[in-house]
Amino acid sequence: MKDAMKSLGKDIRTELTGNAMTMTNISSTPEIIGVVVAFIILLIAFGSLIAAGMPIISAIIGLGSGIGTIALLTYAFDIPNVTLALAVMIGLALGIDYALFILFRYREIIKTESNHMKAIGMAVGTAGSAVIFAGVTVIIAVCGLSLVGIDFLTVMGFASAITVLFAVLTALTLLPALISIFHKKIKPKRNKSGYGSNLNTPWSKFVVGKPVIAFLTGLILLAALAIPFSHMRLGIPDNGMKPEDSTAKQAYELMADGFGEGINGPIAMLVDISDKDNPKALQNDLSNMVGYLQDKENVARVTPPQMDEDKDYALISLIPEKGPNHESTYDLVHELRDYSDHAEDQYELHTEISGRSVINIEMSEKLNDAIPLFAGVIILLAFVLLMVVFRSIIVPLKAVLGFVLSLAATLGFTTLVMQDGVLNDLFGISTTGPILAFLPVITIGLLFGLAMDYEVFLMSRIHEEYKQTHDNIHSIKTGLKESGPVIVAAALALLKLLSQQGENIHDLNELIKQNKMSEQQDLNAEALKLLNQQGENIHELNELMKRIVYKNNDFLYQHYSCCKCLENLAFAKLYCECHSCAYAVRKYLYFLNCQEPPHL
Repeated sequence: MKDAMKSLGKDIRTELTGNAMTMTNISSTPEIIGVVVAFIILLIAFGSLIAAGMPIISAIIGLGSGIGTIALLTYAFDIPNVTLALAVMIGLALGIDYALFILFRYREIIKTESNHMKAIGMAVGTAGSAVIFAGVTVIIAVCGLSLVGIDFLTVMGFASAITVLFAVLTALTLLPALISIFHKKIKPKRNKSGYGSNLNTPWSKFVVGKPVIAFLTGLILLAALAIPFSHMRLGIPDNGMKPEDSTAKQAYELMADGFGEGINGPIAMLVDISDKDNPKALQNDLSNMVGYLQDKENVARVTPPQMDEDKDYALISLIPEKGPNHESTYDLVHELRDYSDHAEDQYELHTEISGRSVINIEMSEKLNDAIPLFAGVIILLAFVLLMVVFRSIIVPLKAVLGFVLSLAATLGFTTLVMQDGVLNDLFGISTTGPILAFLPVITIGLLFGLAMDYEVFLMSRIHEEYKQTHDNIHSIKTGLKESGPVIVAAALALLKLLSQQGENIHDLNELIKQNKMSEQQDLNAEALKLLNQQGENIHELNELMKRIVYKNNDFLYQHYSCCKCLENLAFAKLYCECHSCAYAVRKYLYFLNCQEPPHL
């Protein structure tokens, strides 16, 4: 289209925006790159190609089994492709982690145990038990996404639980088989480990020798990183947050320069006038409403009300002063919601608001309100499970508090970079704005699972050693020396895997914003339910608006025969594709009456 427009003249600049510009697919390239880098990290850690490859092979086969199971379930359930994004991410990452835990434990045991079959059994009996518990906590966490109340996230959570289950199963079954086959190729150097072995490392000497300083250092660092979390704003990124060189971003800025930032996120106010019998009084009430709305803060302009054919509804379009994700637009949406009560009392008119900005804000608030319940339930369940495993209150309490601090620090640092713009150039963030509304709940599920994984693996080794020696200091040093390296290696491999998911997270956000997402995942339907609680009539009008805008790009042309203004009709078709339902309906109503649209 841009090439075709060039023929009209060199002075004409064309940029594209609209739903057709967001057709994306989840890519497999990030996973491939992440696996390669993870293999390199494991190769450095093990010093053996076969040993480094075992966790990768186990994870890939487990992931394939999980995805295959999900594919079979699609014959009975509707499972959107986009839900596989988290399932693949977490299934691959934890598949490597769990296999790595057991393999590291085997290599430690085989140093003093001559029988490799016995060593495999001991590794599965010790590290395998930790893997089972860690897997159960992750499954609880991802299934907890169903508490958010959004169907698409619920399916994503259950799909992720399936891949985690297969990650645990392959680590407990396939990996021991691989170790048995290749045990001669992965033997570490033997040593006679004993109670008096040198377990001192610089880190263990610092932690054990100066525990108060170590505790305060970690606490202060995490607390400092968590401070920006207090002003984190959630939202659904719009075209204004896309890369500077994208045509959608440039179209966004051109429209903002020409018509004001608010033109990228108009708000439609629907007024129920079905009970009004006096046209003159109704016109006066609507005029007063428009005047009141025009005088409100953060409103750039308000269009005159337009009636539907049956004179049951009136449509008023408001253009905010700022863009869809600006704080003032959020405030305006809340004020317009509250205005419904004012209109009921003063004019006996019921109002509802809609539009992309409103739906995004409603969705963000719903997700934000669900975070305390979601986090609280999974933390409580994990606390109970940890108490059962370790028969202690201090260990579970420490694990939960550590997770909460880690979560706050993670979201705080994300806010600092993504929203506040600190170090944004270093991380390749060109435009700052609200945090993706889905990020906190996904982060909670993923981070909670990983935090419990590492906690259980470290504490299980310490607990195992303590039962044999009853020496607290020795047990801690043993756990740090033997389990510490595997946790670091697993974290580094996982860090690279997740960092490669930046492309897929962007694609996931685009898929969420696509109109087809409403058909495939009912995502927009969930948001519209928030707007349809007041009655079936408002629901029907919202559905009408959706059909007018989204059903067919050529919808308006079917009215050409009764409309004389071809130029304005073509303009409205293009305008409809780029803007909210409110403007599409407004233009449509004008054309049905063969009227000239007002100049914008």
